[in-house]
Amino acid sequence: MKKGAHHTRRAMAGADNAPLSHKQKGQICIRAKEAFDALRKQKLIADGIDFNDWRRDQQACAVDMESLRECVGKDFEPIMMHFENLLGNSDKAFDYALRAETRPVRVAMHHLQQECKAAEALMRNPMGYVRGYLRNSKGGITLEQADAKTVWGCVYMIRRKVQSLRAKAKGGGISAGSTVDDVLDSLGIPAAPAPTAAPAGAKGKPFSQPKPKAARQRPAPPAAPQTGMDTPY
Repeated sequence: MKKGAHHTRRAMAGADNAPLSHKQKGQICIRAKEAFDALRKQKLIADGIDFNDWRRDQQACAVDMESLRECVGKDFEPIMMHFENLLGNSDKAFDYALRAETRPVRVAMHHLQQECKAAEALMRNPMGYVRGYLRNSKGGITLEQADAKTVWGCVYMIRRKVQSLRAKAKGGGISAGSTVDDVLDSLGIPAAPAPTAAPAGAKGKPFSQPKPKAARQRPAPPAAPQTGMDTPY
C-alpha cells in the first residue's frame, strides 16, 4: 500500500459520510415546503396530506433515506436536485447534479485551502508549493485538473511539510509563532539583503560612477630593415 493512501481514503469517506449540517437541513426543508405548496396549489397533492410525511417520502425517492438525521453529506445534492425538479427548475436541478459529481474534489479543495492558509506562518506561498509539486511529481498536471484523491494527497503533503518545518524550528529554539524569516534563520538560510539607495548629489540626484576609459594602445615600432647578410641561405 502506498504511503498515506489509507489517510486519503479515510478523509474522502469521512467527508461523504459526515452528517448533514443544520444549514443543509434548513435548505432542504425550505425547498421541500416550496415544492409542496406549489404542487398542492396545482391539485397534484390531495388535501389532508401532512407536509413532513410527504417530505420524507420524497427524500426516500431521492436517496432511499427518509429521515434527514440519517442522511449524510453526499445526499444533500441529490435531495436538492429532486425538489428543484418538482418545482420545475431544471437549470438549478442540473447545477446540483454537477455539484454532486464534483463534490469530492470541492471538499478536498476546501481542506487544501485551509491547510495552505495555516501553513503561511511557516512557508512562503504554500499554494504555489502545491502547484509545483503537481507539476514536477504528478505528470505536469495543474491543480484544476487534479482529482479528489490527488488533492487529498496534497493536503497531507502540506501537513507533513509544516510538521517538518515546525520540528526544525523547535530544534533551533524558535517558537511556533515565529515568522518566515525566523524559520529561515534557524535553518541557516540568510535573508535577502535590503536594497540600498545610492548617495544623493547636490540636487538630490544619485552620484553616477565614472566610466573607466579604455587604455590607448601604442603603435608597434617599425620593423628593422633587412640587409643582404640577413638573408638565409
